[in-house]
Amino acid sequence: MRFFFGHEAYVTNRQAFFNGVNGPAHTTIGQLINRHHLALSIGLTLLITLSYLVAIGLSAWPPVARLGKKFERGAKFAPALIRIGVAAALILAAASHSIFGPELQLGDVTTGTTVLRLLLILIGALLLAGLAVQPAAWLGLVLFFFMAFFWHTYLLTYLTYFGALMAILIMGGDVYTLDAKLRSTPISGSWLRRYQTQAIPIIRVCFGVALIYTAITVKLLHPDLTVAVYNQYHLANFFHMNADYFVAGAGLVELLVGFCIVFGLALRWTLFLLLAMMTLALLYFGEVVWPHLILYVLAIGLIISPKDRYTVDRWMKPYIDKILGRAQA
Repeated sequence: MRFFFGHEAYVTNRQAFFNGVNGPAHTTIGQLINRHHLALSIGLTLLITLSYLVAIGLSAWPPVARLGKKFERGAKFAPALIRIGVAAALILAAASHSIFGPELQLGDVTTGTTVLRLLLILIGALLLAGLAVQPAAWLGLVLFFFMAFFWHTYLLTYLTYFGALMAILIMGGDVYTLDAKLRSTPISGSWLRRYQTQAIPIIRVCFGVALIYTAITVKLLHPDLTVAVYNQYHLANFFHMNADYFVAGAGLVELLVGFCIVFGLALRWTLFLLLAMMTLALLYFGEVVWPHLILYVLAIGLIISPKDRYTVDRWMKPYIDKILGRAQA
């Protein structure tokens, strides 16, 4: 079920994918309000809305709230998890002669392919070992912006890497790094430490924006790519829907997920849904795992971290508690 939250580049011929993305834009959203599908669209909209209302309400229910607190006990591991996940993804990308995703081949860069590959391995190795973590993060950010000269706005698909590297830079070396063991002084540590509370919001926003960008550019504006995947893998056997209708709905669902992550609305529910869909996709399509590593570690990192003050969940909590308190009274 990767088609809900995935990137068609992972199961589509690379040249066909870029031809599709660069082709004329059109949309199949009209299928959602077609008189043949309108009742189904209304039913699914109500179902999704109800699921989110239930998730928001349950978040204040004492057993669920206690479960959330148990998740947050793992927050101390989040920096190490993110650092190791990014490191592994960069090293595996270099091993496949790619960067960030399998469709972004280092061979597309006209000069310095070998240098770029070695640089990816170096950044990954330093992050993995936890040695010179902040300089490695700086180097990774420079590399990200350098790649933007070649892939332009398409690199927003992988804004997750930018968010993760920014968070690593701000958080510095965690307690499980060689930096911590050697008691080295983080580069620019004094002023970066002021922004440590911004690390998780940066990850969350970049994660959500990446999903929003992919939903708009692929499923909503170039739906033929996802329609081809739908037909190629005979997904109609599972969903019994018109391909154009399904792709339009999937695009809007991915858009919803992206916005919920950006604004922190029913965040844990949304992330668990995302993880479930990605896992089913990996099993069904037999995709390579490394491009999903960054998504897994960031999703888990957000789940085990306390809700930051910029989330809708955090803002709504007092009101939900008050409503539920009155209801129980």
